[in-house]
Amino acid sequence: MPPPSTEQQILGERRPSGWVLQKLDGGRGPGREVIHAVDCEEAPAGAPKLTLNQALDLAEDSGTPAVLPV
Repeated sequence: MPPPSTEQQILGERRPSGWVLQKLDGGRGPGREVIHAVDCEEAPAGAPKLTLNQALDLAEDSGTPAVLPV
């Protein structure tokens, strides 16, 4: 069995890990994309799952905000 991923270590078994990207108005860049946790009610259905590094890169490079359910 492989060791747990960083996401699993942080989030534990309480919720699914991963993020998805929602594009607003078909554009890219700050204010046009939002990163959602996969179990967020506002996450787009059928969007490809992002890895931790992909989500962090998007947030860092473009300033894309992240939405996490509470």
